[in-house]
Amino acid sequence: VIMETGEISRKLHKGKNTTRHAELVPLGNGTYFCDTPGFASLDLPDMEKEELQTCF
Repeated sequence: VIMETGEISRKLHKGKNTTRHAELVPLGNGTYFCDTPGFASLDLPDMEKEELQTCF
């Protein structure tokens, strides 16, 4: 996957958000990468892999 990247913030030492729209990028085998504006990280609850399907 090739994605646009921004420069590193001198203040926060993190990359600047360049995403302007939500996009599902197919990775193969029914797997997708979701690029969404405004998300720097995702915090998921502790769960077993069998429980994950109930979230969708």
